[in-house]
Amino acid sequence: MSLRAIHIFVIFLSILLLLFFGFWAILNFQASGNAANLYLGIVSALAGILLVPYLVWFIMKVRRQNTR
Repeated sequence: MSLRAIHIFVIFLSILLLLFFGFWAILNFQASGNAANLYLGIVSALAGILLVPYLVWFIMKVRRQNTR
């Protein structure tokens, strides 16, 4: 397994974990009313969403390098 493939895998897992944690934290906010859970949920969900364009960019970069 190449370093590029490992990088893609780790970024993909990071996206999934950030989105899952964001969803979980927002559900905890609804149950407890603790504002820290809401902030953590929003920040982690945004971070997960922002990683998606990076993953797409990296995959496109790897494909361009492989065609040369």
